[in-house]
Amino acid sequence: MVCKRAMHTIRSERRRTSAAIFLLVLFGASPALALEIDDLRITRDGRVYKVQITFDVAAPTNKVMAVLKDNRFPDRLNPKVTNREVISQQGALTRVRTEVYSCVLFFCKEVVMTLDVSVVADTIQSDIVPDKSDFRYGHMRWVVTSNEANGSHIVFEAVIEPDFFIPPVIGGFFARKKLRQETMVTVANLETESALEVVPDTKTSVVESAAVL
Repeated sequence: MVCKRAMHTIRSERRRTSAAIFLLVLFGASPALALEIDDLRITRDGRVYKVQITFDVAAPTNKVMAVLKDNRFPDRLNPKVTNREVISQQGALTRVRTEVYSCVLFFCKEVVMTLDVSVVADTIQSDIVPDKSDFRYGHMRWVVTSNEANGSHIVFEAVIEPDFFIPPVIGGFFARKKLRQETMVTVANLETESALEVVPDTKTSVVESAAVL
């Protein structure tokens, strides 16, 4: 009973933290963190969206990697994630099913993204499984290395092609704006959660998926 109450308290606290950071980012404020964004690009080529971001956080690489691989709290980095479950694990490859609910203007949708995730040294690679996802194609990559300040230098890249209808009026500018907002929320949450991380739990960890539409 005590354990359940503690877990509930932790979840509630994490949700409040995520919501606060989301509002700060949404209204253009900067959270009081040691987060340094070097580069952020959101582009679109037809139906394919690309996200590229490079940034530094104060937390060491082992804590950042622990947070990125954590599966205990589905919405830990992205509050739009409503559910996540590990489907299978074969050798170094873990298959994860993630559900995300998000809105762009009047267009709201719950999408499924099934990923084959592998972790090698400082790199987390995730490849979309098209026949079990609402995406025709896609992959994501986190690369985490130490910086000169004993923190972490992080490079994130994502390429996704949705397999569902997006109204033309929101498929360009507004979709890119939404991706930018959710990317910034994820990055800010990563900074906060890495600072809070104490003991990595590798037995229950998989990658946190990227922000999606």
